[in-house]
Amino acid sequence: MSSDDVQEVTPELVEPPELSTRLDQAVAKAVGMAETWPERFQPRVPADGDDYRQAKRERTALRKELSAITDGRKAMFAPWKDAIKRGEARFADVLARGREMDAAYKDGIDEYERGLAQSRMESLAGYYADLAPMLVPLVPLEAIDARWGAEDGWHKVGASEVRMREQLEGHVQEIADNEALIKSMHYDQDDEEALRRRYLATLDFRGACVEVQAERERRERLRELDRQRAQARADEEQAPEAAQADGAAACGHEVEADGQLPIAERQAPQAGAQAPTAASGVIVFRVEVPRAKAREFVAAMRRIGGVHGRPWRGEDDE
Repeated sequence: MSSDDVQEVTPELVEPPELSTRLDQAVAKAVGMAETWPERFQPRVPADGDDYRQAKRERTALRKELSAITDGRKAMFAPWKDAIKRGEARFADVLARGREMDAAYKDGIDEYERGLAQSRMESLAGYYADLAPMLVPLVPLEAIDARWGAEDGWHKVGASEVRMREQLEGHVQEIADNEALIKSMHYDQDDEEALRRRYLATLDFRGACVEVQAERERRERLRELDRQRAQARADEEQAPEAAQADGAAACGHEVEADGQLPIAERQAPQAGAQAPTAASGVIVFRVEVPRAKAREFVAAMRRIGGVHGRPWRGEDDE
């Protein structure tokens, strides 16, 4: 069937004469009845017992008239309601068949459009293989399609295959330009290869640069942390030797290269030297100091006037 064979259907309201006449008569009767209500019925708060009973009678009469109008309306429309239900059911059946055909049309058209798009992409893949055979294994056509296909309109029904090839050539040239730009950045070999791999995987040059630069900064921070830790360990290892030298200097002794007092001074006391005693007003302490804190301990003792001493190396050193 061609479009010229489509039939225009315009719904037309048809009023059966019998229904229209009966309806007009029933409505006219109800309206006439309602026009008498203001004279016959006056809703109010009863004044006394007699007026209360009169108000009850009036309300009963009004409700009887309302019931009569309601029953008449139901009796008049009941047959037509059944007919309307049957008509709605038939209309629903007809529309369901039409919508089923419409869905079949859509499935067929969609399948054709998918086949057309697939055929164009297969042709473009062959052109891409001839255009840049070394790039194809690194950047498949699917990746280029995911990056630029929607923007270029490759999957639209009216897409031009010639235009698609021109766009593909532009994307291949852009990839080559960005690879050349990566080489000109003078990164070390590892960073250059990482940036190139990231770019070819995403085809997002700016995003790849940001990610690789962030990784470089993370590595540099780790190297700096390692340098600081190594320096701290070296300082801790040198602290005891420096403390020994400072302690000896505080007592007025010379220090040998290995941090020990001169042999003569270690083996025997100086002539005329007297061991300190309580009578002389001097108290002798033996203090245990962590090797890492030796320098701090010596510096603290120096700040106290009259305090002298040297590193202690065992019982035979007393």
